[in-house]
Amino acid sequence: MTPAAALAAALALGGCATTEGGVNGTLGRALEQTSSAAATAELALDVHLRDRSIKGLTDSALQNALKETTDAATTIAEAEPKNRKEAEDRAAARDLAFTADALLNQAQDLIQADDRGAQTAAVTAEPGRLTARLDAAAKEWLP
Repeated sequence: MTPAAALAAALALGGCATTEGGVNGTLGRALEQTSSAAATAELALDVHLRDRSIKGLTDSALQNALKETTDAATTIAEAEPKNRKEAEDRAAARDLAFTADALLNQAQDLIQADDRGAQTAAVTAEPGRLTARLDAAAKEWLP
């Protein structure tokens, strides 16, 4: 599979969070959605830095990833905790979603500036590390 085809497949596979399974289930699914967005961004940035994608496609992938993180953050914000533990979990999930959103915005700014330097390379590595944190938190909260 070519890098561009892999990127297109990743964009098509983006999911959406639901509200089934209580607060922790909602948080877990929202973080899975955020993780998927971060993985898409990582792939888009990697392909772009290897000159295998045009700026517009990379920008579109990042815009879609940002929309997914925004949707997930909204889901997290709308979760209604029933106790202190759920409120703490929601705050932790919110922080992770905000981190993802900030990182994706930074990546998009670098792509818009057409910066292929060390800063872009450093940002490209971050979604992978963030994805691991998001996946771990999601597993903790999913039933």
